[in-house]
Amino acid sequence: MQTVSITTDWGTSGLYAGLFKAKLVQRVPDVQIVEISHAIEPYKVADAVFALKNAYPYFAPNAIHIISVASMGIQNHSKNREFICFQYNHQYFIGPNNGLWSLLLPEKVPTVYKLDTPRRTELGGSFIESEIYVDAVQKISSGMQPEEIGDAIECYQGPIIGAPVVEQNVLRGILLYFDVYGNAITNITRAYFDKIGKGRPFTITVARENMSTNVLSNDYEDPHNNIIIAMFNTSGYLEIAIPFASLKKFLHAENTMNVEVKFFDSTDNTQELVLL
Repeated sequence: MQTVSITTDWGTSGLYAGLFKAKLVQRVPDVQIVEISHAIEPYKVADAVFALKNAYPYFAPNAIHIISVASMGIQNHSKNREFICFQYNHQYFIGPNNGLWSLLLPEKVPTVYKLDTPRRTELGGSFIESEIYVDAVQKISSGMQPEEIGDAIECYQGPIIGAPVVEQNVLRGILLYFDVYGNAITNITRAYFDKIGKGRPFTITVARENMSTNVLSNDYEDPHNNIIIAMFNTSGYLEIAIPFASLKKFLHAENTMNVEVKFFDSTDNTQELVLL
């Protein structure tokens, strides 16, 4: 059985997602479809990448992952409606050549191959990717490798989400993504936090001074009565939340808002900090 995951901005009404799944099941009858999300906001590439990035490591080898967001939304018009596939870490990836792959993978994107089908000139319409994706899935599930499907081409490099900035004892990051509950996920990982903090006490501040905490919590119920909760989620990223409320609505924020972690030497008696 071939497993195929789908992450898109097609919406949840079924018009596009339903059409695509009908074509896929018809051409690959034994397919197992895992819908990660069709509710990505249009053109929000970073949100789609974050959703897939946190899901694909849990799939078995040879799974195929389709991510389809902003196929017409890049300034390099020669890459609009150009679709690619490649293999990485024993799994296959399919989607537009619009720069999202440099956000998804932690290292240089491997060689990518341009997708095409013999019937592409006959497709027309505004949803040509449905046929192109299905054709690629059918070929890969039959045993073909990406290099057998299309010609190697340059992978368009989009923006890269960097590591947080270190300034002396301060770690400055950004809010990458808001989940459905309005909780913010930052670009600060547990590994980076531990490397810079070295077990020292700290304060974590978002947006303004009154939104801070000096505690790392284990869940969303904060026993310390802080305005915000800070915790590391299952993917290892620092997450900021408000108990039983939406941080996003409270901040009226975009994803690029800053978060600051300031570490203190344990000999600094002026700070009354708690580290759980």
